[in-house]
Amino acid sequence: MRITARNLARSALATALGVAVLLIDSVIPWGKLAGVCLSSVFVVLVRMSCGLRWALCCYGATAALGLLLLPAKSTALLYAVFLGYYPLIKLALERLRQPALRWGLKLAVCSVVVAVALFLLRELLLIAVPLESTWSVLLAFAAADAAFCVYDYALTQVILIYMRKIQGRLK
Repeated sequence: MRITARNLARSALATALGVAVLLIDSVIPWGKLAGVCLSSVFVVLVRMSCGLRWALCCYGATAALGLLLLPAKSTALLYAVFLGYYPLIKLALERLRQPALRWGLKLAVCSVVVAVALFLLRELLLIAVPLESTWSVLLAFAAADAAFCVYDYALTQVILIYMRKIQGRLK
């Protein structure tokens, strides 16, 4: 089997699994973030086994299919806007030697996405977001940063498990 056929098969399988997890998450309310985080893991696995181009295709196909097929568009939007492509950014940022700079950039990415999401919700989609005071805005950003740190740590553990246990066995 040629390497491109293998990469296509892996990327297609990861896309199908990602869409399936997003579908389950949109139908069964077991935590919006949990399913979206789990489906983003497939992108990082494709990135590590097939390369950046295939991972971008996997992310794009999963986001597009999610937006087209899922009954709850909020799950697909959360995947498409942030958590779907973050693993690719994470792998690039992990190459930085200084941990303070690495975490500063990661939290900056999270804060920019939260700010854009709040703006889109309030101004374009006209959804009432109860963030009237400065303290409520700061609390929302702090909560988002805390959840993001947990997600980043969990993603790091998944990457380490993949590298130690699975990567060498794939051919």
